[in-house]
Amino acid sequence: MPFVALDINDTYTGSGSAVNYDVLLPQDADFIIAKAWNGETSNGITGTTPIVQVFIQTTDDGGTTWYDCANIGPFSDTDSSSFRSPRSPRFQAIPAAGAGSLRNALAGNVPYSVVGGSAAGTTTTGLPLLSMLLRVKLLYQGTIATNGGMRVQIICPTIAAR
Repeated sequence: MPFVALDINDTYTGSGSAVNYDVLLPQDADFIIAKAWNGETSNGITGTTPIVQVFIQTTDDGGTTWYDCANIGPFSDTDSSSFRSPRSPRFQAIPAAGAGSLRNALAGNVPYSVVGGSAAGTTTTGLPLLSMLLRVKLLYQGTIATNGGMRVQIICPTIAAR
């Protein structure tokens, strides 16, 4: 069974802000899978042009400098299939070694893409995980009036789980 290293249900409300969550990954993770979706309630996320971007970041210096591995999103007011009410999550695989994809993700290309919802604007940088320290950065833009919860899970298929 895969190990869930981080399970976030962020309910930020207000005007544009970044919320960071740091996690220490297991040493034997070959790659991680980031899973993002909105809301645990039927309210979803509402407000004045609300947008949420989910950045997966890595560091090579213990957390002083952070680099983007992937951007899952944006989840926006116009993306009604995955924003206004709870819907299918988007998935993004990020390797621990070797390069990921350097191009925009396309729905259906499982090895390096977001699966589910709209993949427009979703990108990977090609940068693998540089250490066991990982950050999930939720970037809220616009005004968030109600937030039923922006959910993010970091899943680690480990050697022990195979």
